[in-house]
Amino acid sequence: MKKIFSTLLLCSVFLFFGAFFANNTAHAQTISQSGTTPLYRYYNGAEHFYTTSFSELGNGKAGYSFEGVQCHVYTSSQSGTTPLYRYYNGTEHFYTTSFSELGNGKAGYSLEGIQCYVYTSPQSGTTPLYRYYNGTEHFYTTSFDELGSGKSGYSLEGIQCYVLP
Repeated sequence: MKKIFSTLLLCSVFLFFGAFFANNTAHAQTISQSGTTPLYRYYNGAEHFYTTSFSELGNGKAGYSFEGVQCHVYTSSQSGTTPLYRYYNGTEHFYTTSFSELGNGKAGYSLEGIQCYVYTSPQSGTTPLYRYYNGTEHFYTTSFDELGSGKSGYSLEGIQCYVLP
C-alpha cells in the first residue's frame, strides 16, 4: 500500500511539473512566433541608444558598449499597438509614441523612423518602459529599480509605453 501511494505521489509530481513546463514553453513559443524582436540597449558614455537591429551596432562599435536586451517589441503593427518613433538631434536619440511630440522633426530633432511597435496601455504579459531625463539625455528602462522616481541626476518623466519582457 505504501509503495502504491509513493508511486501515485511521484506520478502526480511529474504530471504537475510537466504541465507547468509545457505551459511555460508554449508561452515562450507564442511570444517568439508573434513577430517580436529584442530591443537592444547600448551606451557610449554620453547617451543610451536603443535599436531592434543587432547589426546596427552588434556587440558594440562607434564608441557604444552593448548593455544587453532591454525588452522585446513588435516589428510590425499588431492589434492594439502603436509606433515607437526614433529621433536624433546630433547628440541624443529620443523615442516617443506620441508623433505630435516632435512630428516630422522639431526642436533640433530629425525623425529617423519607426523603431518598433508597442502598447500605450498595460496588456497581459507586458511591463512598463520608463522614461527619464537628466537635462541632456533621455534614458529608457523596464526596471523601475534602476533609477526609481529619479536619481543620478535623472528625473522620471513617466511610462513611455508597455513592452514584453
